[in-house]
Amino acid sequence: MTKIEMNVKNMRRLRWRLRKKDDPVQFRMQHWWSFTKFRSIYDDRGLVIDWDFISEHPCQSAACIAGYAVIIAIESGDIEPISDRNIHVAAEKWLGMDYFDANHLFMGYWSDKTLRLENITRAEAVAELTKLINAYEKAA
Repeated sequence: MTKIEMNVKNMRRLRWRLRKKDDPVQFRMQHWWSFTKFRSIYDDRGLVIDWDFISEHPCQSAACIAGYAVIIAIESGDIEPISDRNIHVAAEKWLGMDYFDANHLFMGYWSDKTLRLENITRAEAVAELTKLINAYEKAA
């Protein structure tokens, strides 16, 4: 199995963007949780035959760490605009992270505020990115 190499350049770009105080994009980790809700699909007799997801992402996918990564990647031409259901995967690939490490970062498991993601600040996200970059460079 091939080990995925973290893209330090892109991690630094993400950290730089999150440090910007004048960035018009809001930083709200909790919007990741309000990503979708279910919708029932009925047949002509009124019976539920299937269900689907309905996007509820008011931030247009840029409020969480993964969303910021994807916005930077799109702005820099590294990736094409994507549907909001692929944000985690696109961010994970752009940052050079495996699924588990990316999930740990994007879902705020590194914070003691995991159950209250709205309380995670930009500064805390920047500090976590700095820890990841430093750990990677130390191991390299």
